[in-house]
Amino acid sequence: MAGALRSRHAVRIVCVHCAEGIEYTPASDYLKNPPGDELLIYHYAVEWDVGDQIYNSFNGTRILRYHNVTPARLLRSYNRAVANACHRGRERLTALPAPDLLLADSKENAIDYTSVTGKNPATEVLPPFSQTELLLSIENDEKLEARLQHYSGKRLLFVGRISPHKNVHTLIEDIDRVLSVDINGAVSDEAPSGAAPFRDEIASSHLVQSRWQRLWQHVSKSLRMRFFTERDRSGSHPVLFIVGAFSPAFPKYNRMVRRAASRSRTLEVIFLNGTSLSELATLYRLADLFVTASLHEGFCVPVIESMAFDLPMALPDSAVFRETSRGRARYFKRITKADLTDESAGVTEAANARKNDTRELFFSHYGSAVLTARLLQIVSVIR
Repeated sequence: MAGALRSRHAVRIVCVHCAEGIEYTPASDYLKNPPGDELLIYHYAVEWDVGDQIYNSFNGTRILRYHNVTPARLLRSYNRAVANACHRGRERLTALPAPDLLLADSKENAIDYTSVTGKNPATEVLPPFSQTELLLSIENDEKLEARLQHYSGKRLLFVGRISPHKNVHTLIEDIDRVLSVDINGAVSDEAPSGAAPFRDEIASSHLVQSRWQRLWQHVSKSLRMRFFTERDRSGSHPVLFIVGAFSPAFPKYNRMVRRAASRSRTLEVIFLNGTSLSELATLYRLADLFVTASLHEGFCVPVIESMAFDLPMALPDSAVFRETSRGRARYFKRITKADLTDESAGVTEAANARKNDTRELFFSHYGSAVLTARLLQIVSVIR
């Protein structure tokens, strides 16, 4: 956003710390010696006392850039301190004076602001700037591409932080559940076929208590090794790539996610942390379906990244996902096998063909040129 504004305005970034190489003013210094700027854009997403003080004392025009605050109830079971910070963040939002303009990431965020605060300021919706166009310009990572070619089965992709409100454990369990049920509704006792070439990154597999497991306990070590060798040659099993870091703030939840992965009968789960931009672009290009079961979003950047790569999507049936995806996805209350394989999700059983054709939709609604023009127009009017 700062880069877009700099084409016409002098911009000062005020924060606690910033990425290396980006010039900024420490928030505490700005609060002590305010330079008399004309316009403040306050990005609000979490409790921040100094930021609130700067906002309250600012004498010029105030824009509140509302990114939403995660409801505390979704986090409390896993980290009470983080949940309390989110709770205070929503309480403090109510205490802030209404801005001259509320600039929300989405219509749902604007509705959420009014619901939380009871205030109805002048409002505009501007989706967030993203690195999506940069991703599109980057070539595939050849090493990762070669490893992905091993998989002839369905390649599913989740991108995002591994946090309780992202509901990653349920995503794993539900996908494995629907893939483990045959056409008659019976749970399959077959072992998952195909093994990943990501042996260092993959969740270990534990077979469920079933006829297969009871038989497996009596198989000799040599035959077991032969079985896994055959798996290595296959790669025909469905696989879910989870691109995102485990948060040290939620150790209990991290264990739940890993446990769900380890208990999968049919689905192979691969965790990829520290993924480079070229690796991420490769995954978007070679995946068959983007899928998430997130319980709360103010806006979902991986959805628009998927749109830019024409990647079909299966998303929760909620207003924010319908808004962000512009109606170009398959929506579910609880995921079913049809959501993963049906042609209406943009994936065919025969050829995993892409037919979403959402790239143009991305550029017309979320492209940097469109967002920059809209932002400059908003700022020119409010000033």
